[in-house]
Amino acid sequence: MNRFFSFNTIIAGRVFNETIINKNKQVYINKPGGGVLYAAAGFHLWKKGAGLIAKISKHNSIEWTQEFESCHFNTCGITNISRNFEQRRFYSIKNSNTVYVNNPQKHFFEIKHPLPKSLLGYESSQTVLDKRNTPAPYSIHPDDFSEDYLQANNLLLCPIDYYSHSLIPPFYRSQTNGNVILCASNGYMHPSFWFDIPSLIRGSSAFLATESQIRNLFKGKSEDVWEMIEYITQSGVEIVVIVNGTETHYLYDAISKKKYKIPSYPSNLVDTIGTFAAFCGGFEAGYSTHFDPLRAGLMGSVSASLNVEGSTPLHTLQSLPGLANARLESLNDSPIIV
Repeated sequence: MNRFFSFNTIIAGRVFNETIINKNKQVYINKPGGGVLYAAAGFHLWKKGAGLIAKISKHNSIEWTQEFESCHFNTCGITNISRNFEQRRFYSIKNSNTVYVNNPQKHFFEIKHPLPKSLLGYESSQTVLDKRNTPAPYSIHPDDFSEDYLQANNLLLCPIDYYSHSLIPPFYRSQTNGNVILCASNGYMHPSFWFDIPSLIRGSSAFLATESQIRNLFKGKSEDVWEMIEYITQSGVEIVVIVNGTETHYLYDAISKKKYKIPSYPSNLVDTIGTFAAFCGGFEAGYSTHFDPLRAGLMGSVSASLNVEGSTPLHTLQSLPGLANARLESLNDSPIIV
């Protein structure tokens, strides 16, 4: 399979080996996931071709990249590194608000399924604060961008870590003068990073975060989402989007000074993993094509709605052609101007 395809968008992030028990008790064992792949799937609903960047642990296979190459993604930026690091993740989905990540033995016992061998010795990865100046094994560096990748005019940075998000946007803009859309990471959306956030997001075309992330950052400072958003825009970012799972999303366009509430498309929820990243991928596809933040927000909402109806990025990647456009059409008149 040819790993080389032309593209005008780069999607960078993390890859996980995901084992999922979804809401319907269906089991997916050791499947490729992580933000970069969910975002790529959300992007693919609207637009063909993007270059992917992610680091893979030393002994992990990358044969699965063929599935994405068949959808015209350039996967040359997905590389095995010389270090081993934990990429396994376990999720048991109960409903839109409840996902268990601990004690997989208990959850497999409940559905009378043997514990997968791939989870032997697994301990859940708890969210810890990022290190500002020390890269993690999966951090993205400037030398991860080949000359071919630097021909692209758009970069979507999925959740990675503070080190990557502080280093890559200024580097990329200096090399391409292109647009950067930044998707917040849990490891720095914390009050201890309060004074770091303005310089981190300055210059980005758009900053996207979940509602739980933004509330965590503003803990003790504000409870009003619109107040939080307006404060973020003072850092010099044009568009702020707060993604709220399967609920209403918030979008603020600093140039037009317009605030919008964007509804979620009503879906048959099966699995919430990757919903934020899928929204980001749809938003990137919309913004890089139309440069209309509202349309991009609606496209992100549709991508998220398709993501929750199945498990793993391949579910969204293989969605029926035309379904996304039909959902977009039904949402076109639904945004509320605040």
